[in-house]
Amino acid sequence: MAKTVIKDYRVIFFALYSILVFLLFYKSLSSNGLILGNDPAVHLSKAYEIIGSGKVPLSEVTWYPPLYRVILAGILAFTNAASVENSILLMKILTVTFDWLLVMIVYLLGRRLLGEECGIIASSLMLLCFPFYEINFWGGYSSLLSMIYLFLLLLYLPSEGWDLYHKILVFLTTFSMVLTHQFTTFLAIMILALYLLIAFVAFKASLRRSLMLAILGVSMAFALWYLPIILPYLDIVINHVFFSSRQYLYLVGRVAPDTFILHFGFVLPLSIPGLFLAFPACKLRKETSFYALLLIGFIVPLLFTQSYYVGFMLPYDRFTYYLMPLTTIFASVVFCFSVRLALLEGNVIRISLGRLLKFALVILLIVLLATSRFPALTDKIAEAVGYYSYMDSSGYQAGKWLSSSYPEKSALVTTEKPGIFFGLVSNKYPFMETN
Repeated sequence: MAKTVIKDYRVIFFALYSILVFLLFYKSLSSNGLILGNDPAVHLSKAYEIIGSGKVPLSEVTWYPPLYRVILAGILAFTNAASVENSILLMKILTVTFDWLLVMIVYLLGRRLLGEECGIIASSLMLLCFPFYEINFWGGYSSLLSMIYLFLLLLYLPSEGWDLYHKILVFLTTFSMVLTHQFTTFLAIMILALYLLIAFVAFKASLRRSLMLAILGVSMAFALWYLPIILPYLDIVINHVFFSSRQYLYLVGRVAPDTFILHFGFVLPLSIPGLFLAFPACKLRKETSFYALLLIGFIVPLLFTQSYYVGFMLPYDRFTYYLMPLTTIFASVVFCFSVRLALLEGNVIRISLGRLLKFALVILLIVLLATSRFPALTDKIAEAVGYYSYMDSSGYQAGKWLSSSYPEKSALVTTEKPGIFFGLVSNKYPFMETN
């Protein structure tokens, strides 16, 4: 009976929590009355091209791999979304679904690491990290989808079971990730390469087999999409990716320590002791392979944010998005240990007044830390809303007027804002101002 009641409360909690996540991110995406960012306009235009031609052109390799746009095009075609406004609505719903899935995956990772309370705290801390909002604001929807695949891989790869379901899941996750975003693919290859070295020395054969299957999925998708195009120019690609793009040096300020503190608040500093606290608990529960993978997944993007010290020319700030989920997970470990230490894992019925006061003090500290993030977080969100607001309601109405008054196909020159969106709404080919 007690288990049934707990299960019912859990269902109610996650239902309400899911509604909160959906409303929070839908309202954030719609902050300017339409949708934030310029990349969403590119996503829509590419999806329209796929619907119109019925195929994905190979020229898309210069942008993102096609999976997100194929999904978006399929939804638009299935729902017969005729107007740009309806297409934007569907795109926002799809994006908020990605946000919710990522939050739930962080919960599952935290639950596996240290229990359900760790998962709940970790997923809640995600909502206090500014990069989670920023990636939505500029339109990094392909990145969000690829992060879902990456962290699903981190969740299921270090598993003891080796049934058919596990094989299919690991393979499809890696295969889909490669066809979603090249940046995530690069990061996953680095993580898997380091994990492979550890796995062949320390872990069981079943884990090594699952790791090899993951690598097979990455390799097959990479061979299908990238290899035919980059192989003739491999030396040029390596030089360009790592050493020639000096414009990335302008991003160094976005990965400075003070910026990290502004974007993550107390979450990032707390993740460091969380790394050490989690190890003995995982070792006791025989989850060292899982801990090792999470640790590598945390360290690799953190090191790449600072890779300008060794001369690598990479989009350093992009790695903060991949750092964020594991940062919240390890930070939640500190909160979990604090609560457990206050209660001393004692029988709830026999808790003394002293233990109860300790527990209340820990909970109060957690609440104070969380509320301390709100001023800085809301200021950053308000600043980002203004910065990433390209197409608002007035721009949309102007585009609709132009489309109805001059319906013939033509080209137009538009400022950086409203940018490509104005061309979509006015049904014209836009030449966008760039700086």
